[in-house]
Amino acid sequence: MTIEHPHFKDKEAIEHVAERRAQSVLEREEEHGVEAPGSLSQCTHSARESALLFLLIGIILQKFSIPFQLIINVLLFFSLGLLIWKTGRSALMGWAHLERLHRVLAQEKWEIDNRRDQEKSELTALYAAKGFSGKLLDEVISVLMSDGDRLLRVMAEEELGLSLEAYEHPLKQALGAFVGVFIAALFCFLTLFFLPTMLGLTVQGLVTVSASSLILANYVNNALIGAVVWNSAVAFFAAATVYLI
Repeated sequence: MTIEHPHFKDKEAIEHVAERRAQSVLEREEEHGVEAPGSLSQCTHSARESALLFLLIGIILQKFSIPFQLIINVLLFFSLGLLIWKTGRSALMGWAHLERLHRVLAQEKWEIDNRRDQEKSELTALYAAKGFSGKLLDEVISVLMSDGDRLLRVMAEEELGLSLEAYEHPLKQALGAFVGVFIAALFCFLTLFFLPTMLGLTVQGLVTVSASSLILANYVNNALIGAVVWNSAVAFFAAATVYLI
């Protein structure tokens, strides 16, 4: 049976819900990601980016015949600036992401407060699609509609596809970025201590990129070999391009 409402724009309620959820999933496809915790994602991304930047800067400076000891000093000061930038940027992006989440929830709450018939139709369509019917469906809808906070949570998770527990505090994500840059820099300078050549920079870059890709892929159950190979290949191609050109 088609449940009609002017807000649905000639769509069934379940079609409207599916459209809203698909739109929400697309909107949430950004740097922080939706599968891994934001802190882990920021940590691995920052580590990879930092290691590759160290390698690219080393290649460029060497091409200008800069003494390698001076290159190390440049990388040291650069890593300090990068640490501040990545940490601050991660925090700002986290706050912006959290602000957008609050805005989406505020919009959904407004719809609950002002368009209860519409929300009830959407909720009925959702739970009917889950297999509820008859008196049980009516009771479930009645219970959910009686509590505004519970209804908001259900609509956010079921209609918009939001998992409210998955959003980490911006400062925790910033800490992840800090740790990522710090570990990459520490490994870089330890490698250069024992192998103060371009080979050392190359080793630290490829090892850090591979390790961070492996950690993130393992957490989200992606193909480990594919993640390591492709990320390392892109990093190697970037470095080789700068070196040759």
